Amino acid sequence: MRGFRAVETAGQDLRYGLRMLRRSPGFTAAAVVTLALGIGANTAIFSVVNAVLLRPLPFPDAEQLVMVWESSARAGGEISVRPINFLAWREQNQVCSQMAAFQHRGFSYSGGGAPERLQGVAVSADMFPLLGVRPLLGRTFLPAEDRPGGGRVVLVSYEFWRDRLGSDARVTGRPLRLNGETHEVIGVLPENCEIVRGGDMPRGFEFAARTDLWVPLAPRPDEVARHLHVLARLKPGVTPARAEAEISQLARRLDRPGSPAGSEESVKVTPLAEQLVRKTRPALLALLGAVLLVLLVACANIAHLLLARAASRRREIAVRTALGAGRRRVIRQLLTESLLLAALGSAAGLLLAAWSVKLLVAFSPADLPRMKEVTVDARVLGLTCLLSCLAGVVCGLAPALQASRPDVREALQDGGRGAGGGAGAARLRGLLVSAEVALSLVLLVCAALLLNSLARLQGVNPGFDPEHTLTMQLALPEPKYPAAQGMETFHRQVLERVGRLPGVAAAGVVSWLPLGGRDSDFPPIEVAGRPPQRAGEPLANSAVAISPDYFRAMGIPMLRGRTFTAADAGEGVGAIIINETLARRHWPAADPVGSRITVLNNALTFNVVGVVADVRHAGLEREPNARVYLPYTQIPPRVRALHLRAMTLVLRSAADPTALVAAVRDEVRAVDAEQPISNIKTMRQVTSDSVAPRRFTTALLAAFAAAALALAAVGLYGVVAYGVSLRRHEIGVRMALGAQRGDVLRLVLGQGLRPVVVGLVAGLLAAWAVTPLLASMLYGVGRADPATFAGVALMLALVAALAGYLPARRATRVDPAVALRQE
Repeated sequence: MRGFRAVETAGQDLRYGLRMLRRSPGFTAAAVVTLALGIGANTAIFSVVNAVLLRPLPFPDAEQLVMVWESSARAGGEISVRPINFLAWREQNQVCSQMAAFQHRGFSYSGGGAPERLQGVAVSADMFPLLGVRPLLGRTFLPAEDRPGGGRVVLVSYEFWRDRLGSDARVTGRPLRLNGETHEVIGVLPENCEIVRGGDMPRGFEFAARTDLWVPLAPRPDEVARHLHVLARLKPGVTPARAEAEISQLARRLDRPGSPAGSEESVKVTPLAEQLVRKTRPALLALLGAVLLVLLVACANIAHLLLARAASRRREIAVRTALGAGRRRVIRQLLTESLLLAALGSAAGLLLAAWSVKLLVAFSPADLPRMKEVTVDARVLGLTCLLSCLAGVVCGLAPALQASRPDVREALQDGGRGAGGGAGAARLRGLLVSAEVALSLVLLVCAALLLNSLARLQGVNPGFDPEHTLTMQLALPEPKYPAAQGMETFHRQVLERVGRLPGVAAAGVVSWLPLGGRDSDFPPIEVAGRPPQRAGEPLANSAVAISPDYFRAMGIPMLRGRTFTAADAGEGVGAIIINETLARRHWPAADPVGSRITVLNNALTFNVVGVVADVRHAGLEREPNARVYLPYTQIPPRVRALHLRAMTLVLRSAADPTALVAAVRDEVRAVDAEQPISNIKTMRQVTSDSVAPRRFTTALLAAFAAAALALAAVGLYGVVAYGVSLRRHEIGVRMALGAQRGDVLRLVLGQGLRPVVVGLVAGLLAAWAVTPLLASMLYGVGRADPATFAGVALMLALVAALAGYLPARRATRVDPAVALRQE
């Protein structure tokens, strides 16, 4: 019986609350929109955090999956694995039940039309069993196909099968022309690499971005270049730390040249989930913190509205109290109304979140992992419901407590004026304003630091002139170009033909494009007449293969000496050009031009013929490292194929360089009719793309900060305006007794801005405590930058002053006679 009464009472509260909200459509709309903004933003960002950081990888027993790397302190940390080491680890380790390797590769595809470049992955045969992947059609690779000469077979993606092969159900056995050779299609992988386990595993894990084709890896033990990514499944009960220790011991026992050994190199084992998200975790957590602050500001704004609404209903509540309603019943009624607002705000917020998620996925940086998995799932819906309840309680509790203690006698008097709830309500309104200002200031300081950091980063001199420069990749397939001589001939002929095109001022090729995210190690150098480099000293460890006109095409200044000439392609001592950093390291007070250096224990000798300006290859935020440039015809044999296989063509034009694309494509096809060009970008685009993740995070945080600032300004305006409405009689009396408009303006504005000052002080202290969390995301600006803190505080103070000035100015126009007559 008691439970039935409770349900009946709750139903009465709900129906009454709905009637009250319908009677005030303006108030209801403002509250719902404000909550929708806060809850929708939180739901959208949490959807991303959930998919990228929290949701388990869609693999069977995904917590057992790890990445295994070679690791070298001298090389700067984790590095790719040599094939010979992978083969030994796979056969001899005792901690992994399975171990596989993969390598990203590109393919020249000739499907009857113009040749094009497709993205692919070479995988060892045990990769798909390790991950639990089953093909949609056909089969995966056999162990015999994963050996050198084991056959030319290919797996195609679902998207490739659908878009290019017409969803042919009999596709197995169909030939594909890849890299100038015919491959046999043996299967089709599920859409988005669907991982199947019991038929109900989720979709959407990208094995590699834009992967169209998979081929057998077929690693060769005689390969010396590090180019493999190793994935392993730990045995039950084995931790990554234990696996790292045991595989490192195995690597030291192998003790072969170039393997991780001794104190310099080791093995690094990292959980796959951690590997995927460690670069993006700080930015996502920062965004999640930002939207939570926006929600708190929104809740404070709703609390303002509810306080004003409760004050306007003071007489109604007093009547209910006089008729016997207890304080608990009044609080419950008011909380029911705030929970109804929160529910409506959540519903609108979910719609906003669904739309926002699509925008986030569409405009997110390409290197943000698992973005195709972002959905509003059950966990996200649960968070939204929780936020709705919390928002309802946070918004409504303080106003309900305040309104549930009315002075019944005063409220029932016909002339009871000043229905504002007294000094307690005024203090609560001031506290809410201070909280809004403080929270907004924290967000604004964080956004300003990131904006300042982004501006400084974009102002960094990359070492080259990005204007009027076009780049495109020329990736040569190994079957068609097995030897360095053929690749050199191809590049020479392309440069000769492209260099004669109208509008081309300079043309060159380079093995590693600046800001392209790739680099190549170079052995330690020894300077003639000086002691050899000691172990542990930094390597002169970045080598770039170029053509003679590359520096002019890229706009890289030559500081001393000369660039390469045709004579440098001959036999004998090779020519080499070094950058400023390397020159300062080995020739701090001398001119290095004319000096002789050797590498590989004097196996190779070079003459320094020039010094060029530092170029930021690894990224604008990273200082240039020591770098050497060699003619692409003089690359040491052990790394020649690595440099020549996928070079980038660079063109400088006097006009719009994109107008040259069609002509350049024709000239390339005149040299090789099956050779596509890919990754066509201007250097301005390359530079912009290099800071895209930072720009994405900064833009979102700035948008959230702007929303918080707008909410805080609206809240302050509402508080001052409401205070003016409550004090119309008092203001009328003051003006009737001789107060001037300036006096009234100072009085109202001063009282309205008092909580703003408190909020600014509290916000500065909170921002100083929070900004260390942004340290890894900042460049060129300290986390406690005084100018940023002062500038943001001043801006917020000016906005607050404007928000308070408008209603204060309206107070000066009160007609004393009208105000007194209304009372």
